[in-house]
Amino acid sequence: WQVPLCKAIRIHPSIRTLSLADTGLGTRSSGDEDDNTMACIVELLSSKNIVHLDLSWNCFGSVGFDFLGQKLIELGILEKLDLAHCSTLSKKSPWTSSMVHLLEHLRDNKSLRKLNISGNYLDFRAALV
Repeated sequence: WQVPLCKAIRIHPSIRTLSLADTGLGTRSSGDEDDNTMACIVELLSSKNIVHLDLSWNCFGSVGFDFLGQKLIELGILEKLDLAHCSTLSKKSPWTSSMVHLLEHLRDNKSLRKLNISGNYLDFRAALV
């Protein structure tokens, strides 16, 4: 149901602000993002109208955040992005938030004006990204 919804949202001519908070996007129980999540990210960020996107309380792993960061640079016209309480802790390093994979891409993004990344297990190590 998620991909058809995201496709419909992408082509909608009037939606400028969209909240898909706590809708089950993101990682599966295995800890990896599925193809539906990746397709939804592409559809939502390909919208020519959406400037504020709230994906808070959806769980993204390192692969999902890396993909989101790449697409923000490639496709983004987003001005405001809410990602509160979205990260998982890395299995390889239990003190590392998956959010750092998104943060690595932000220096190349030119459209974002406001970013909410509260509640994502970030500590002083994230500043070193």
